[in-house]
Amino acid sequence: MVTIGLMFFIGFMLSLIFLSAAMSILYFYLQTSVEGEKAKYTGIRKIGLSVKEVRSVVTKELAMLVFIPFTFASILLACVMFFMRSMMSSSFYEMTAIGISIFLLLFIGSFFIIRRSYLKKLIEAQ
Repeated sequence: MVTIGLMFFIGFMLSLIFLSAAMSILYFYLQTSVEGEKAKYTGIRKIGLSVKEVRSVVTKELAMLVFIPFTFASILLACVMFFMRSMMSSSFYEMTAIGISIFLLLFIGSFFIIRRSYLKKLIEAQ
């Protein structure tokens, strides 16, 4: 039974790693679709949206794309750990908290890098 619990734990931690791979896919998608987005936001700017408002909208969109999957995976991991609490020692909880914290810091850092790069390319023509 402990082996099954450990396999579930490893599987959910691996899901966080795969989510960070999804972050890199998101980055490349945004970089390839930036020309179409430029045209869209240029049209919106002509209607009366300021650069500051465009930055705010883009930041919110990117935050949703980045942090909703991370939050969902973290909630799933917490649920699994809750249901398997009798099979795990407290060291698993500590390592999980450290792992999630490290991933969160990586996600926040990559979010700001992606945001800066994307906004630079998106607003440079405007």
